[in-house]
Amino acid sequence: MFRFVLAGLLFASSVSVVAAAELEDMFPATSDPDGLVILERGAMIVVGTNQDDEIRVTFRRNSIRVHINGERSTFRENDIEFDTPLEVEAFNIVVLGHEGQDNIEFEDDLDDDETSIVASIGWLNLLAHGNHGDDVMMNRSMSYDQATLIGGMGTDKIFAGVVNDILIGGEIEMILGGGFMPQFFTPFPDFQVDDLVAYKNATIVAEYWTSFTAVLLPTMFYQLNQLDRIGAGKIGTIPSREKGDVIPLRKIDSFRLELENVISYSNTNLLGQAWYDEDLTFDGFVLYQ
Repeated sequence: MFRFVLAGLLFASSVSVVAAAELEDMFPATSDPDGLVILERGAMIVVGTNQDDEIRVTFRRNSIRVHINGERSTFRENDIEFDTPLEVEAFNIVVLGHEGQDNIEFEDDLDDDETSIVASIGWLNLLAHGNHGDDVMMNRSMSYDQATLIGGMGTDKIFAGVVNDILIGGEIEMILGGGFMPQFFTPFPDFQVDDLVAYKNATIVAEYWTSFTAVLLPTMFYQLNQLDRIGAGKIGTIPSREKGDVIPLRKIDSFRLELENVISYSNTNLLGQAWYDEDLTFDGFVLYQ
């Protein structure tokens, strides 16, 4: 049986640093196969199981409808308590897939001349975390202001919407302010190749790089490992014992940890490189188109 719980938001009016995986610990997987919905002040948390889940959040004219593994529940405006971090009515929907190969989807169910309940809610932020497993995440809604879709560990397929989406195939640490609204985030690779598909106005973490003190390596190593970033280029040679010829050396000062499979249908999308130092401490985020 589908259940929902009313609770007090853990960090509604403060700024908190939290990893996406920690949200799964705050709201652990339910043993109920029909899932769980928790209503906090300023947020709705949709909690999956440790099995393969089908989770769909639908925005309708007068309600938000949540489907978990075939079980449906409907929430109307009077069920929602707003959060007001900047004196703007805001509401956050958080979907936590937990273990298993989950399908998570946001969608609209509206006639052509209808607007969704979000028009009366104010600012709507979507946050979805697939966690462990090969998950599929799809945002087909247009009834939101910002969406952050995080695949977590596993080989994931993530499809962005058409408003302002952030796509991350691995894990992230977020600075949250005003409910579950990410203000800043630090991405981390999961060393799996994820499919990230975006149409427009998306920010995509496409590559993960580490930089280190430059070392000299043979060009053959450079070519085999497809290192796109080098320091001073070819700067020396070493003799080959077999043939007596020389092998050029290159100065290498960076290494790509992970490259996602990005499909971008618009030049308005921003792709990003996450950089780490030699201790794998986050060092910065570089955007490019």
